[in-house]
Amino acid sequence: MAVERWGFALKLVSAVVLDMRVAREIEKLHVKGLVAVFHGLLASNFWRKQQVEGELTEHECENPSQQELHDFKWIPWDARRHARTVGNAAVGDDEKRAFGIAVRWPAAYTARLMSESYQRHDQRTVDQLRPITFQNNIAPHATGSTLIEWGETRVICGVSIEESVPRWMQAQGVEGGWITAEYSMLPYSTLDRKRRDVSKGKLDGRSTEIQRLIGRSLRAALDLKKLGSRTVWIDCDVLQADGGTRTASITGAYVALSLAVNKLIKEGKLLESPFLDPVAAVSVGVVEGTPLLDLCYVEDVAAEVDMNLVMTTTGRYIEVQGTGEEATFSADQLNEMLALGSTGVEALAKLQQEAIAAG
Repeated sequence: MAVERWGFALKLVSAVVLDMRVAREIEKLHVKGLVAVFHGLLASNFWRKQQVEGELTEHECENPSQQELHDFKWIPWDARRHARTVGNAAVGDDEKRAFGIAVRWPAAYTARLMSESYQRHDQRTVDQLRPITFQNNIAPHATGSTLIEWGETRVICGVSIEESVPRWMQAQGVEGGWITAEYSMLPYSTLDRKRRDVSKGKLDGRSTEIQRLIGRSLRAALDLKKLGSRTVWIDCDVLQADGGTRTASITGAYVALSLAVNKLIKEGKLLESPFLDPVAAVSVGVVEGTPLLDLCYVEDVAAEVDMNLVMTTTGRYIEVQGTGEEATFSADQLNEMLALGSTGVEALAKLQQEAIAAG
């Protein structure tokens, strides 16, 4: 009985000492805003003592980075992993009970840590777009067209004009014009040949969703009443896909539509420009706990959170499509992604205007 009491006392003392060592390590790293609450000290059997060899240098203490996140030597592996991959979310209740710890990283601090150390597949920074170019008038029979090259993604965007409106507009007496879109991926646009929809007898669900998104996005860019009684057809054909085909289609379609409208104005078919605000789209996401702008295919398939933003250049949202593919995401992470997306759309707008000015 006496041995059991001494053993109990020893465990209690060890747990308290352990608690103090963790506190010292956190203080050493100078991680402001990190909240670590330890409870259930007697549950010390759950702690995995994975001590990292060597001590942090003075420079590392003053300049914490993502690499140092794992240097909380006595925090259990599961809790550390959770804190790294879902940076702004508190550790789940089950982990609190098992390991006695809750961790929360401030959003701005997390973004700085990740941006300083995260290595992307193509060596870009977390807020950097892939190289983007426009080759206008790629389809001479279209009223307006451009080939947008967005990294390794290539999409031909063509605009055709019909001097009539859909029957439903005629039947309902709706004034103005209409914009509709079609989207397709050519068979050789992917690593494995993609069957044409015509061979399957129907349009696949993904293509249907994307072409409706393109139509909605471009209709938001124009005052349809000023368009007159005509239908604008936007055709987006993907020549090569490396992630972000829908965002490239929307961004390129705006350029092609602008070229078509300018041509109608020059020909006297439109008296004034029907445009309201420029429109562009970009993808954002969370990969390995890091918010990223403009995901390529490798990043897209590995993303824990995937989001597409369609915005005007005045900062207004047309559509936000966000999904937690493999993890939930916090309000802080959402705000980080929206901020990245806004930065990306601003950069895209400049490239669009340059392409439109070039004709």
